[in-house]
Amino acid sequence: MNAHEKGNNKDKELLSTGSVQNTQLLATKTLEDINFLRSRIERIKKLKSPNSSILKTYESMLASRISVLEWLIKQGAEIEEQEYPRKKAI
Repeated sequence: MNAHEKGNNKDKELLSTGSVQNTQLLATKTLEDINFLRSRIERIKKLKSPNSSILKTYESMLASRISVLEWLIKQGAEIEEQEYPRKKAI
């Protein structure tokens, strides 16, 4: 293996490591979004006259974020079960 090939391998390792770190950061941010949306949905549902349009929008956003987080977990992101109980309903 020549010096150029060694350099390319190091770049690939760095990209790989960076990718894992980025996946983890994205998962953390997505989890924050999920918790925020769940909180907002709970508050909206407790209102005397909840706005169904806004509620549906937040529920749609929540479902989307959950799908993204599930995909990130499959890509190697690690999330503690207490941070994201998968069985928790929308």
